[in-house]
Amino acid sequence: GACSHEWAGDNPACLSLDTGNNLVSFYALPNEATVESVFGQEASKVQWFFAEGVAGYRMSDGTLVGNYRALEPWRGYWVNMESDVDLYLDGTPRPVDLMYQLHEGINMVSFSGPNTMSVPDGIPDMYEPEFVQVIGASVIATKNDEGEWIGNAQLQPWRGYEVEVTQDIDDFMYDLQVFTPSDVLYGCTHPQATNLDPMAEIDDGNCLFDVPAGWKQPKW
Repeated sequence: GACSHEWAGDNPACLSLDTGNNLVSFYALPNEATVESVFGQEASKVQWFFAEGVAGYRMSDGTLVGNYRALEPWRGYWVNMESDVDLYLDGTPRPVDLMYQLHEGINMVSFSGPNTMSVPDGIPDMYEPEFVQVIGASVIATKNDEGEWIGNAQLQPWRGYEVEVTQDIDDFMYDLQVFTPSDVLYGCTHPQATNLDPMAEIDDGNCLFDVPAGWKQPKW
């Protein structure tokens, strides 16, 4: 496939990144989702990127350093580009029924739907009271004093979002029509965790680490 540096409608496989900062997510990813495999010949234009608890930085010699292991479908990423880049995301699409582990405060996440929808339509009624605001690059949706959503943000498959919630929400799913439930395996995917699950495909937010007594387990 191919994409041009113009708005591609609701083609979720097209990802256009502008020079400078972009808040994005990855609708489809290969099995080994490194920056090199996803960006291909454009990988050297990635200057730095970060998500919650993970980051990568391009050194002056071109080496990419950091603690990221792979690009992940549930994450939102701030990505800084040396120049404009258009990517066709050739890989396995993320599940529509992807589960997110949201913690109190701000979460950097993707939107699992394949098409654009409004923020209130995308959040299940049972969780909507816990949502405070949804922020993307140059867009925002927040609540007024009456609890109504206002702003210009929509949920779009190529965007990443900073989503603020008032309490932890385990196994959150967007309010999307699912015809065939996915068979993706959830579990701890961090190699340094004490409960690493080698069969897990998507992290379930329940990794445990051998930290000193009195320390809190990290959220990411």
